[in-house]
Amino acid sequence: MTQLIEAADLRAAPKNYRIVAIHFDADTEDSRAAFAAEHIPGAVLADRLIFSRAPEKGEGRNPLPRREQLEKDVRTLGLLLGDRIVLYDAKKNVFASRAWWVLRNAGFTDVRILNGGLKAWKAAGGEIASGDVTVRPSSVEISDDRLPAISGDDAAVFPQRGILLDARSAARFSGQPDPLDPRPGHVPGAVNIPWEGLIDDQDRFLPASELRERFASLGIKPDTAVAAYCGSGVSAAHVLVSLEVAGFPTGALYPGSWSEWAADPRRPVEA
Repeated sequence: MTQLIEAADLRAAPKNYRIVAIHFDADTEDSRAAFAAEHIPGAVLADRLIFSRAPEKGEGRNPLPRREQLEKDVRTLGLLLGDRIVLYDAKKNVFASRAWWVLRNAGFTDVRILNGGLKAWKAAGGEIASGDVTVRPSSVEISDDRLPAISGDDAAVFPQRGILLDARSAARFSGQPDPLDPRPGHVPGAVNIPWEGLIDDQDRFLPASELRERFASLGIKPDTAVAAYCGSGVSAAHVLVSLEVAGFPTGALYPGSWSEWAADPRRPVEA
């Protein structure tokens, strides 16, 4: 499965890959401090400012970066389109999944997630480096719209032709009070599949066979149109990675997700 790489395989040939540590802390200084304290040797740091941006009126909490800015940012990481890229984080790979989606959408074709993240690397006996890292910038030219994405209007009618997955917790999906968004509930017709139920107790993606069973139990077949959303478009990417690990075709991301939908009083809510 080309979406993932195991820690043992990365340890065997680390120089074959460009390793990127993903930090999504709200405070970028905290991200830099965490990376400087410990990271996989050879890794470079990418914080939330690369894979998200400040929202504008009517957008969700973590809108996708604009192409021009993303191109500048990935150049600071020294990445090239032909690189074999490995992403990891220390947060159950939910942020690495968002980065996976953004990079693939920008035209990077060989992008993998370290299965189990930093925890798996340590468990496999991988070395840990510390300190700042100097990166030689690249002059890469990226594209966009390589992966399917949907708008709020698309999400409203998506259940009529496919399955719209909600990656949030069952509590948030069912309408319990939500401290993050203005209204509780979910998009009418959506189906709940909490992203944290797709990993094991070691933060590894479930085996492909188990993931296939999970998705099949929701009525998903190889020819089913699938889209996913969450609170702000981050953990939905984890569900889309899981979908591909399970062997299903690429699903669509609703970047605005619930934070965009719930903020629009014209949008109906189901609970």
